[in-house]
Amino acid sequence: TADELNEARTGWLQEQSVRRAQDAALAGMLATDLYLDRTMAFDAAMDDQVKKLSVTDVNAAVRKFLDPSRFAVVRAGDFNKQAPLQP
Repeated sequence: TADELNEARTGWLQEQSVRRAQDAALAGMLATDLYLDRTMAFDAAMDDQVKKLSVTDVNAAVRKFLDPSRFAVVRAGDFNKQAPLQP
């Protein structure tokens, strides 16, 4: 949904901002970017692209790249203490 996308986008952008504000993380990013022949402009462009994503864009990517048949569902815990999950 639009709310979920906005929440995820805000969280991701804040995480990127915090990483750039921490010396060790920033040094690591700069070293990786140097190895990949990128500049901080690449990171700025990525942030801009994330800001422009729509729900339609995200859902299309999920449909294209995620195959539900390749996921495993695992249930664990003390099932005697809780009601069984309903399908």
